[in-house]
Amino acid sequence: MPGAENRRNNMKSSILKEVKDGFFGIFFPQQCRTCLRYMKDFKYEYVCRNCFESMRKLEAPMCTVCGKPLSSEAGECRECRERKNYFEYCRPAGVYEGALKDIIYALKFDYRERAAKVLAEYICEKTALNHLPNDYVIVPVPANRSAVKKRGFCHIKAAAKHISARTGHRTMDIITKVKETEAQNKLERKKRLTNLKGAFKADERAAGIKAAVLDDVFTTGSTINEAAKALKKAGAVSVIGVVAARSI
Repeated sequence: MPGAENRRNNMKSSILKEVKDGFFGIFFPQQCRTCLRYMKDFKYEYVCRNCFESMRKLEAPMCTVCGKPLSSEAGECRECRERKNYFEYCRPAGVYEGALKDIIYALKFDYRERAAKVLAEYICEKTALNHLPNDYVIVPVPANRSAVKKRGFCHIKAAAKHISARTGHRTMDIITKVKETEAQNKLERKKRLTNLKGAFKADERAAGIKAAVLDDVFTTGSTINEAAKALKKAGAVSVIGVVAARSI
């Protein structure tokens, strides 16, 4: 029976994984980046199961546009009321802290490409990407060319590939960065708001699409908004944002 065969195969895979994890745990011990304990389970690559499962999801009430936590009832936050947003809404998977921050750091700054799959799975689980209409396409935000050259890959595109494999949504690499900018994480808030002005351009394939713009961290919203602006200028009919983490 197919069902019984699948169960046996799953059991074999589980046993093999336990043996493999046990072998690496003994001969190649690795510390969790967050709690620094030695890991026995390598499912989440660079953090332990406990730290991964403790990652905080954003809870209501929050801004209906950008997902910023609010002290009272949900609505638009002050920043979204004052800013012209080119995206309809943005949904962060979790709070930029702890294990989630460590996974992003491993991918982005330590060049650990395997972290992209862990991050992609977390985004899919926590942002309802699995329920996004099929006509939306994943559009990764491009990184600085110098950063990509140094890293050897674009971390957002790496995550987008795994998201596409899991959800079935197409990925379209249709935004280019037309000017080099300073890294957002090195700038004060005021400079972040203007640093990316005019930095992105979307090509003609954006015309008529519905886009889910993918990025790693939402702080001021400038990156998602500038990418959405470029897509709308090129003819996209709908743009939403999906990010791994939100700074609060």
